Amino acid sequence: QTAGCLESYIQNVSVTPNWSKEERSSVASFFIQTMEQLALSLANTSSGQERKTVTTQVYEMEIRGLRDNCTVRNKTVQLLIKGNAMDISCETVIRGKTSASAAVAFISYTNMESILDGRFFKDSNSKSGQNYKNVQMNSKVVTATTSNTELHQLNKPVRFTFHHKKVKGHNENEFCVYWKESANEGTWSSEGCSLLASNQTHTICSSDHLSSFAVIIAAFEIERDIALEVITYVGIILSLVCLAACIVTFKCFNSVRTTSTTIHLHLCVCLFLAELLFLIGMDRTSNKTLCGIIAGFLHYLFLACFAWMILEGVQLYLMVRNLKVVNYFTTHSIKRRFMYPIGYGLPAVIVVISAAVFHIGYGTKNHCWLTTEKGFVWSFLGPVCTIIGVGTLPCYILITLGISPGQLEIQRSEIQIHPNRSITLKAIAQCVILGCTWIVGIFHVQRETLVLAYLFTIINSLQGTAIFIIHCVLNRQVTM
Repeated sequence: QTAGCLESYIQNVSVTPNWSKEERSSVASFFIQTMEQLALSLANTSSGQERKTVTTQVYEMEIRGLRDNCTVRNKTVQLLIKGNAMDISCETVIRGKTSASAAVAFISYTNMESILDGRFFKDSNSKSGQNYKNVQMNSKVVTATTSNTELHQLNKPVRFTFHHKKVKGHNENEFCVYWKESANEGTWSSEGCSLLASNQTHTICSSDHLSSFAVIIAAFEIERDIALEVITYVGIILSLVCLAACIVTFKCFNSVRTTSTTIHLHLCVCLFLAELLFLIGMDRTSNKTLCGIIAGFLHYLFLACFAWMILEGVQLYLMVRNLKVVNYFTTHSIKRRFMYPIGYGLPAVIVVISAAVFHIGYGTKNHCWLTTEKGFVWSFLGPVCTIIGVGTLPCYILITLGISPGQLEIQRSEIQIHPNRSITLKAIAQCVILGCTWIVGIFHVQRETLVLAYLFTIINSLQGTAIFIIHCVLNRQVTM
């Protein structure tokens, strides 16, 4: 009767949002205690290997009776309710029991996770430098109890398998927790609980005691780092100044106008616009629509940078075939009618297809960039890896292998050329400048840490400076 009265009470609590945490904690704790007593009462009536199941609108309970002689060594008893399971050693339940048999009960609550929600979570083992936000219950709340009142500490951990309510995000941590009651207000605590394994749909936890358990997910964020912000702003501003100097140099000086410098010009323009938009718009997340548009343009501009980079690799290869070096006239070069469709058209096609397939992937809660949900960020990282691994690097390798000392000697009397080492440096450096940034970016996306954040920020911020040094400062025609 008590349990029946509490059922309707619990249903009212779950639909009453104005209840305080203390009230929710008190009512839920009392209900859980009552359910444990009910389970023990039913368990005491169980004999032998009898299995009982009780189902109501508020909970579902399974009770399993056990004999005192577990005939099979290391025998494990499994109780299963609504996709959640408990595996407990038969010897653990029987241990120390003086009567002929014992029983174990497993209870799953219909809506308890909405009453004892993520606000009750307290992580005693939180890592330094990490704050958890958006804490959510990701499973049903379950209770495990046994009729063996002499069992205070488990000699073998009990194992729980929880069915997820949602798929865990890449920047979310999972916690196996138990309901820790106290005089004032209970909390979800991870003490004594361990996470054994997890996939997209289930999490396996273990515990050294019996109680009420659940799985919690919490998004983590690296604390705001002032030094990182200073590096970002100073580095990008310096990069923008250097890129602007490159654009003026390639546009205004007739002596350096070649197909190669035309490609450099468009690369610098794309990177300048991308870095500028990154600086002023990356954190404008308050307006979801505007944030999505900014993310879309950043996607396009950075892809365009890599498209022009692969064009530069092809152009260098064509020049080496004719034993000419970059910065000098050659009769064999990429036709302009091919440059612009590849440099600007191909990135546009990728962005349009990406937006059509998953337009809500543009813009996240923290940044105006591509979300990692459903692997959407790979609509950028995928083409980048393809360009670096399949397109650009092979071109640069062919450039290096295609120049032999004998060929250089033949042409040295006819045209003035740079040493082989300088050609190789310019060819490979361009790939490293942009490629290394996003190689680090891939690891940063998969595992956000402070070290990777610093590496990505520093390398990304100095791209323009590196391009200015390679193509202007080290360019004889510019410095003469």
